[in-house]
Amino acid sequence: MTVDLSRNLDRGGDAHGDTYAAVENLNGFRHDDHLTGTNDANRLYSFDGDDVVMRLGGDDSLAGEAGDDTTDGGTGDDTLDGVRGDNDLTGGPGYDIVVADFAPGDTVVRDFDPGEDRIHFYGESYETFMARAVQDGADVVYQRGNTYLGYETSLRIGNTTLAALTPDVMLFD
Repeated sequence: MTVDLSRNLDRGGDAHGDTYAAVENLNGFRHDDHLTGTNDANRLYSFDGDDVVMRLGGDDSLAGEAGDDTTDGGTGDDTLDGVRGDNDLTGGPGYDIVVADFAPGDTVVRDFDPGEDRIHFYGESYETFMARAVQDGADVVYQRGNTYLGYETSLRIGNTTLAALTPDVMLFD
């Protein structure tokens, strides 16, 4: 399904050709969705499938479930959550929060700015993160395996250094 709220247009599925007015939040389906928001604040959530979730501006909350998702927050202060699968996350200009819960898959954060953005971790501590993270060229890479459940997960934070990832930048639950 393809839905572009900025153009008030839906392409695909039972709603093909439908138009929308004053819609700011959107849930996708369990297939490969392409969801685009507006210049206002949006909450865009895609379920399973290999999805593309894009926002044009505003302060947004963007999430993809299982599958290999690409998420771009556009301008504004955004919250990006890749959940499970191999995810490619771009916050864009503004104060962005990347949510990392370490489910199976590999996540890449493209435009992390430690002076402006934050990473919110679930299930880890700052000390554990720093002990497992390594500098890989211009990126920081964190890997963790779960031998009991039989999966690995990784997080690549683009264009940053280990020294820049201070406790002020990293939020932990």
